[in-house]
Amino acid sequence: MDFLIGHIKKKQDEHRGDENLSASLLTIWFAFNKYYKLTDKTPAYAAALMLNPCNRRAYLTTEWKAIEQTYPGTINGAINAIRQL
Repeated sequence: MDFLIGHIKKKQDEHRGDENLSASLLTIWFAFNKYYKLTDKTPAYAAALMLNPCNRRAYLTTEWKAIEQTYPGTINGAINAIRQL
């Protein structure tokens, strides 16, 4: 999911001049965001990231930095939810 966020944002920047493609990318973003927000309802996504030895907490700290700035406490909330899981 984090890869898709970066990919969509990159394509939005690349195709800013194309109205049709920009509109399509915006539609994709809104649809994706709807389902991405649902990951907050269950700690399964965060748990999968944390249980991967390549990722652990460092991944959340680096890849969720923008999310943490917009919604402070997201990382700690996810870690607490994982512990309860």
